[in-house]
Amino acid sequence: LCFRSDAEPLEGHGFDPVNEWTLQLLRIRHLGSAEQRLHALLSLLVRRLGRRCGPWCDLPFRLTHERIGELIGTTRVTTTRLISRIRAAELLQVPSGETGLRLAPALVDGAPLAA
Repeated sequence: LCFRSDAEPLEGHGFDPVNEWTLQLLRIRHLGSAEQRLHALLSLLVRRLGRRCGPWCDLPFRLTHERIGELIGTTRVTTTRLISRIRAAELLQVPSGETGLRLAPALVDGAPLAA
């Protein structure tokens, strides 16, 4: 596997978005701690699927703690504990009655692997 920052798509071939997502998830899984992996995953999801709305970044859907644990290579219990810390630091809000999440820009911008 070779990483290149100056890669150009070949004429007639574009970047494969599935391969790009897979690569990003693999990069996240290789971070040292579960906290770094969660931070990087939340940032990736907001950057790719969310939007900035005033003082918050909105992610239009939710994932279960179990699913997040699968994505970052940890247990549901560890995921729940880490998310609780982020919520206590007021970097994540889960508005009741809404289907999405709100993340503080500081959480998104300061993530490992943030581009």
